[in-house]
Amino acid sequence: MGGRLNDVSNQARLADPVSTVTRWSWGLGSFGTITYINTVTALVLVYLTTIVKIDPLLAGALVTGARVFDAFTDPFMGYITERTRTRIGRRRPYLLLGAFICGVALPLVYHIPLGGDESTRIAWVIGALLLYSIGFTVFNVPYLTMPVEMTNDPQERVSIISSRVLFLTLGSFAGGAFAPAALERLGRDESGFAQMGLIFGALVFATMLITFFGARAARTREFVAHHVSLAEQWRTALQN
Repeated sequence: MGGRLNDVSNQARLADPVSTVTRWSWGLGSFGTITYINTVTALVLVYLTTIVKIDPLLAGALVTGARVFDAFTDPFMGYITERTRTRIGRRRPYLLLGAFICGVALPLVYHIPLGGDESTRIAWVIGALLLYSIGFTVFNVPYLTMPVEMTNDPQERVSIISSRVLFLTLGSFAGGAFAPAALERLGRDESGFAQMGLIFGALVFATMLITFFGARAARTREFVAHHVSLAEQWRTALQN
């Protein structure tokens, strides 16, 4: 009896494979998201205080506010992507859209117009940081839900998710170490920050685009409503 159950289980796994290309293309998306986050986390306060000339306390508040804004937009993004119907699925359109937004937002964060008064510069900073947060939400929320739909096999799903580990590590180095090193080479002035933003914005965009195309064979599922109230969704988000 046990042998028969094992045979059925193994057959189910073999009938539900995820290709190597799909698995690693999906995992590569984490390189894009972590590079995107760390390139800003590592350097944005230095940029805002030394180049844009914003008070450090205000700069910290603006950056923190953008992260809080991201937390509140995640449930809405989940709601939208769950109800999306397109010929390429309900997740992948947002990978493409998120790639474009992130590719623009990262350079914009480090390309704030310095002319005008402080209030104008602050307005530009707020706009850039909000766009930066929206880009992350648009890409990352549908991206992280994809492994659940790719396979019904729990072991296969763990294997898919584990492909992220290598890219998470590389992304941490790219944003947290390579971006500051590149800035040192380019110069810690207005031009250096702008060039660094363009370079890493292009890197993030290319990476996310590869994920979009490489995961085109990923399986998707039809949406099934569970009638979870908005209040319950917010309560769960706050607990997380």
